[in-house]
Amino acid sequence: MLFSGREGGQTFELQLELFSSCLQQRPWRSYRLQGGDAPLTVSLFNYQHDIVTMLAVVSDQDAYVRLTLSGKQRLLSLDICRYHAGLEWDDHRSLVVIPNGAQRALPPARLAAIRLAAPGLPLVPLPERLSEGVATGIFDIPSAFYQDGPWLIFPDVASPVLFRPRLFHSAPAEDVLTAGPMQSLHEAAQQYHPVHAPHVMAGPIAAMAQDFGHSNWQYLADLLQQLAHLPLSTFQAWIALAADPKALAAAVFRLELDRAFCERIRGELAVIWECVPLPLWRSTHERFRAWLGCVGLAENYVAPVLLQRRAVFGALAPRFEDLSEYLDTGDLRCLPQAPIAFVLPVWYQTLRQAHSDNLDWPTQLGAALGAWIRRHRHALPPVVSNLSSAGFTDAVTYLPIFMAHVSTGQATLADLLQDNAVQKFALKQLTDFDRALWYDPVYALFVSYLLARPQA
Repeated sequence: MLFSGREGGQTFELQLELFSSCLQQRPWRSYRLQGGDAPLTVSLFNYQHDIVTMLAVVSDQDAYVRLTLSGKQRLLSLDICRYHAGLEWDDHRSLVVIPNGAQRALPPARLAAIRLAAPGLPLVPLPERLSEGVATGIFDIPSAFYQDGPWLIFPDVASPVLFRPRLFHSAPAEDVLTAGPMQSLHEAAQQYHPVHAPHVMAGPIAAMAQDFGHSNWQYLADLLQQLAHLPLSTFQAWIALAADPKALAAAVFRLELDRAFCERIRGELAVIWECVPLPLWRSTHERFRAWLGCVGLAENYVAPVLLQRRAVFGALAPRFEDLSEYLDTGDLRCLPQAPIAFVLPVWYQTLRQAHSDNLDWPTQLGAALGAWIRRHRHALPPVVSNLSSAGFTDAVTYLPIFMAHVSTGQATLADLLQDNAVQKFALKQLTDFDRALWYDPVYALFVSYLLARPQA
């Protein structure tokens, strides 16, 4: 519970705003809360979804969300970050855990480390310095860390204190950088530097997307097995994977990712699964089927493996479960169809009635979506052009239609927005405004329509 007060009839504003050193514009969201006869109670858990979504649009581990509650005056201000604490140098060869925000006592932390070039090796615990047998909270850097780096220092899975993982370089960046592209994630991890070599993972990720047998898949499998308790944005390998749709689709099959981990990718790396084109999913499915045969898996085992992968695919985006047969056979006749001219106006009126008292329709991207619809009206069913009868409904109304074009490979996200945190968060707000009545059914309706429509 964050605040409880009795202010009958007064309106309060609760605002969330993302702060990060890498942002020029900050995503924000505000809520109006109405006071009454009963005490006004605000719980952080009610806003957890938006807080997590905001943090996901940037990879900055030091980003935080500022929550403010205001009435006639500011009543509360609270900064919410990923971790309880951070690591700071105590001297040249030791680290100390420092609480975030106001100084307060922390339970004893447990530190571990791993050599980023070899995440399959056992984790290395960091010894805590003792003074007359009493723990001091100071952790010494083992001598092994001064070779074969870089090393990632992080909270052990059993640590009661979560702190920001720290990259430990034993040598200046210019001493380890090599020229030319790399194909190995193990080598790229050794060469990675956040300033001097921030994009070295992109080449190896692209290479593995072409080959299910590539050794780079083992690198990600080791991260999954050893370090799944850390935020995915801790690792440049996961960030690079999320930025490559072909590799992302391949990872769902090759790493046998479950639904929970795919949801983590969506929530922690701001991945929009609808942006991975369905023809790419189809070709990935077929390449994976062929690869399973090439590695000698018996046919009676191939079918269950593919069935399990299609089940995970079906949970990634609205009504993808209806596309399982299409993914397996490529037969467009199996796609569910509905009369768009009849159902779409009915669904729109139902949406308007359900939110008739809602004064907070998200409107960002509305102008861009409306312009996109007008530019493509000749290729859309006639009912779409004038579907939205009020400007404030344009964004919510037209987004699922646009995203269906993205999913079928007939548009890209870049056609609508720039790659920035504000617009990514706006897209998430629009998607979640009303999934059940609008976004999910309209998106699924147009995906089937666009896939089945003969291409010019």
